[in-house]
Amino acid sequence: MSTLKWLKKTCIGCIGLMLAIPRWGIAEENKEQVEPTPAPKQEQEVKAQFSKEDLINSLRQININPKSIKAIGAMCYEMMVPPKEVEFQCGICGHTAIYARESDPGALTNSLPYIKRSLATMPYKISIDSSGLCPICGKGKDKVLSMHVSCFSCGKEFSWEVKNQKDIDMLKWLYIKPPVTELDATNLRLWVDTEKGIKEGAKYIQDHVFCPVCREKINL
Repeated sequence: MSTLKWLKKTCIGCIGLMLAIPRWGIAEENKEQVEPTPAPKQEQEVKAQFSKEDLINSLRQININPKSIKAIGAMCYEMMVPPKEVEFQCGICGHTAIYARESDPGALTNSLPYIKRSLATMPYKISIDSSGLCPICGKGKDKVLSMHVSCFSCGKEFSWEVKNQKDIDMLKWLYIKPPVTELDATNLRLWVDTEKGIKEGAKYIQDHVFCPVCREKINL
């Protein structure tokens, strides 16, 4: 190889190397500047915030003048035929049990996730004991949901049970946030004697978030 050709190839190689070095530097600089896109945060339902005074005033207003509450109704259609059976999995021992959907234990099992989500958005301190639905942990117990509550006024603890579909329907009153100006008549089953049903709903809230002593003070 002639000296001229060797010098030409050497110069070309050096130029290529010089051009490549800045690109590497830029690439490394850009790499440092690029920040990973944060994963989208899961939306959480906002917990309702209201005082016992807000609730009591609203309950009294409902009880005194149920006509002032607008009951809105809507037809609901289920597009899919639900399965005839539902599966309960015990949160304590992990055992599973199968119940007919139309049975009381089946209705409780089917509604339990919704009940938990709904109560979690409310300021009431209510814990749910579902162990009665477990054949192992609930041996000797009634197949019910035991609700343990701290009075919304004084904090005293008391308990009550959810036993069947009727109780599940009434439980929906506890998901209502004051001030109350309108109600979902379909969801609350206010089809007949709406005013009476609204007054009964107000009393249900009183009797299930306040202890017996505080109920007497409210006296709806």
